Amino acid sequence: MSYIGSAADSTTVTWTASVDAVGVTSYTVSRNGTAISKVAGSATSFTDATTAPSTAYTYTVTASDAAGNTSAPSAAASVTTPSSVPTDTVKPSVSAALAATSTTTKKVDLAWSASTDNNAVADYKISRDGTLIGTSYSPSYSDLNLAAGTPHTCTVAAFDGSGNTSDPSTGATATAYAPPSPSVTYTYDLADRLTAITSASGSATLFTIDALGRHASRTTATAPAESYSYLGSSNTVIGITSGSTTTASAIDALGNRVATAAGGSGGLPPRRSPRQYRRRPQLDRHEHHRRLRL
Repeated sequence: MSYIGSAADSTTVTWTASVDAVGVTSYTVSRNGTAISKVAGSATSFTDATTAPSTAYTYTVTASDAAGNTSAPSAAASVTTPSSVPTDTVKPSVSAALAATSTTTKKVDLAWSASTDNNAVADYKISRDGTLIGTSYSPSYSDLNLAAGTPHTCTVAAFDGSGNTSDPSTGATATAYAPPSPSVTYTYDLADRLTAITSASGSATLFTIDALGRHASRTTATAPAESYSYLGSSNTVIGITSGSTTTASAIDALGNRVATAAGGSGGLPPRRSPRQYRRRPQLDRHEHHRRLRL
């Protein structure tokens, strides 16, 4: 038997397989004369993970078969474990130059100078307003889904592989960017008909809808409401009434708007007789010159 490796807290021993008429079923490994483990008959090595640093151990192994026969102990293998590795208690340096900026809606970007450690920095823990919110493996982080217009103060702490934590960095404060309000917003009903127009100042123009889905009236702030009259069931507006004033249009048989007038009664100017619009017959050039000579 021999050992092939040893650490402060473990030792691995190995042996040559035994020979038996009916087959080896198991091996028993002993340390300093006391059995510590039984392994399968196909195994030829064992790792003892219960050793202590700077300690001498002697290992032997015996083989057993299915009939209950047990071999004599193997030659002993001796080992002294090495001393333990000193525990790392050194904290990483404090992360410096933490900066917080916001150029995108509901997000704050953080960046800082990398910390140093006697071994290596493993990661950074990011806190917002005193609460841990995430981990970064590089000296930057994006804090997402923040309420627009609310200031937040963030800090960063560095960790190493031994679990040592640096002191928190100096805080950096930023306010999540709020997008500009739209200049005009439009409101529609479930049938996709415009019902309101609201300006950036909050002034609203409201529309009502008639039974045929047409705009029946419009109201803007304190101005008099406007109501609309249509040609039958069509979408052709023939009258707009605002307060005591009505603007009305006359529509011909082809649907053309031929006259528009505004007044208290909504009357239209008298229409000229169709005869007045009748085109005079055109004379040919010879007849025109003949008449001029007469």
